[in-house]
Amino acid sequence: MVSVPGETGESLLSALSKLANLALSGKIPAAAKRVFFGGMLTPLLKKNGGIRPIACGCTLRRLFGKVISRRVQDEMGELFRPVQLGYGTRGGAEAAVHAARKFVRDDCSEVQVVDFANAFNTVRRDVMLKKVAEVLPQYYAFISAAYSTPSSLFCGDQIIASAHGIQQGDPLGPLLFCLISANLSRELQSELNIWFLDDGTCGGDPDTVLGDFMTILGKARTLGLQLNLSKCELHVFGGTESERKEVIESFHSISPEILLVSSEQLDLLGAPLTDLAIGRVLDGKIGQIRRLTDLLGVLPAHQSLFLLKNSLSLPRLLFTLRCAPCWKCPDKLRLFDDTVRRKAEEITNVEMSDTVWRQAILPDRLGGIGLCRAEDVALPAYLSSCYATDPLVCEIVPDTGQSPRENVVKVYQEKLGRPTAYAEPSFPVSVDRIVRILADGDSKGFNEVKKIYRCRKLNDHSHFGKRFAPRIETIKKNCKGVLSDGKKISGPGRLTADIGKEIGKLVASNLVRNVTSTTPLEEIEKWVKAPYFHKISSDENPQHESGCDPKYCRYLQAKSAGQEYFHDPKKVIPEACMEAIWPVFEELTTEELLTSLQHNGNTDQCEAFNSILWSIDGKNRLSSKGNVTFAVNLATCYYNEGREWTLKIFEKTEKNTFRKVFFAIIAKGFKLLYWYVGEYKLSTQNDIE
Repeated sequence: MVSVPGETGESLLSALSKLANLALSGKIPAAAKRVFFGGMLTPLLKKNGGIRPIACGCTLRRLFGKVISRRVQDEMGELFRPVQLGYGTRGGAEAAVHAARKFVRDDCSEVQVVDFANAFNTVRRDVMLKKVAEVLPQYYAFISAAYSTPSSLFCGDQIIASAHGIQQGDPLGPLLFCLISANLSRELQSELNIWFLDDGTCGGDPDTVLGDFMTILGKARTLGLQLNLSKCELHVFGGTESERKEVIESFHSISPEILLVSSEQLDLLGAPLTDLAIGRVLDGKIGQIRRLTDLLGVLPAHQSLFLLKNSLSLPRLLFTLRCAPCWKCPDKLRLFDDTVRRKAEEITNVEMSDTVWRQAILPDRLGGIGLCRAEDVALPAYLSSCYATDPLVCEIVPDTGQSPRENVVKVYQEKLGRPTAYAEPSFPVSVDRIVRILADGDSKGFNEVKKIYRCRKLNDHSHFGKRFAPRIETIKKNCKGVLSDGKKISGPGRLTADIGKEIGKLVASNLVRNVTSTTPLEEIEKWVKAPYFHKISSDENPQHESGCDPKYCRYLQAKSAGQEYFHDPKKVIPEACMEAIWPVFEELTTEELLTSLQHNGNTDQCEAFNSILWSIDGKNRLSSKGNVTFAVNLATCYYNEGREWTLKIFEKTEKNTFRKVFFAIIAKGFKLLYWYVGEYKLSTQNDIE
């Protein structure tokens, strides 16, 4: 909306900025407050039959709230972690589930899940505003204007006054609730103390958890909160039967309404906490997908397929797959996939045979419709989530043995049937030979080769230029104030969105054209820093002599031809802007990096081979080990011998399989040849490797 070019866009941006400053300073007129901070109220049914009121506020009010939230979410996330994970913590819900799963052990302990009744709508606004004034005084005026007086909620023909709690639908709602409950959650002493907004989980010694439960009962009332005891859950694990019974009785003496849950029923945020609960949760997901997909029949086919692909199939299950080892229940996952498969068959009016289904799960660019099988995604989804949340999980629950990242490797190796213990190479690291590896900047294979040889990594010249763009963008993002010339770093006539790419291309061009294995390091440094002087050069202060390449520098070309050259003022970048990104040039001209550029090779051959490989088996899709191996073999043959290798393969194939492969090439093209890897037979592997 604000990117409209010309005077119209500038006027709109200026008006929005003035309105935002007016709103953030709390100067919204009193007559407009009730509407500006009000909204349309939509009552949604809860699972238990209750009503969840969702307020969709004024667009501009939501926009300003999101601006505030974006500015403070990193700072507030650090303040709330590791107890409150509902705001400012990436992957907070997954980390909470993984921490709870890690906590379960064999001695007599318990896990209690507490839930507040209508939490957002009952908190005390005076307590909330006091907390905002302490922690976020710079935004107190805006939040006070929104919640210090009642606003109007429109529900059909009725107008309801919003005078209590936080509006569900307010972009600042999660932040405000976390601020209110922060002190309460941090006072608890349980070994496991996790909160995701208003859902709290405590675990540990029974006496400690019971004491925390009493603390919540007492202090929640001072915040306007009240526990919904009929939805609070208690699970006791480990210990003897008499010990468990004693713990249960102690809780029931305080609150008889607390629900006792077994290991098969134990879950957190909808994800199972025990392996015994996985089947029950997956059954619920299968039943849910069946009910939802049955409703697709009232929609046109295109809309139905879009919803099935992007909402009602794998996206509906992905959180569960990431939080629990659902790959241990392959029958349930196949049943889920079969449900999606049958619905896709009904929508497309195409019989989904095994061959057609294999094509349907391909991405669009390879002739599929983009559906994904839960059975294929379950293992990598769980392992990636474990690995990503490991630092936060270890912060929540002190490490008691094997870390989640080590457990990831163990699970993956067990799934593949490989030894769980890592075996060091049986041969000594070579000390009489130095291996030079030419790779792009993000090459991960280098660390593996270092275990065998003494290595020196060489950076590809073209890929080295790509390092400038992300570093320059980071500087632009973090530079909030004005520069030495009194202006901001970005904008017209300043650093544009593509400046990083432009500088990177100039650096890469200089290196490719002028650097060899014998080029001195001082000369390489000159070529790397040359674009800096090229960009700040003007008619009054030309600095092209500091290292520009005459092959692209028009100033030097004109000078060598005896002609006069005038710089385009629109393309000259102010020196203050270039000084702000000078640290990038310093960072990328260390002696180690310059030495890695001292060569005359390139990775064009690797890129050519990779393009062939990805055309057979796309790098953005999940593939089995057999498919990848087959695709590598095909790409190797095609790269080395062209199309002549196909004749050698056909000589070794069975007659029936030859017919299928031949027609597959004609009908589907070379990209989909790997479909027939299960039927492909070779008398010797050496013929294609």
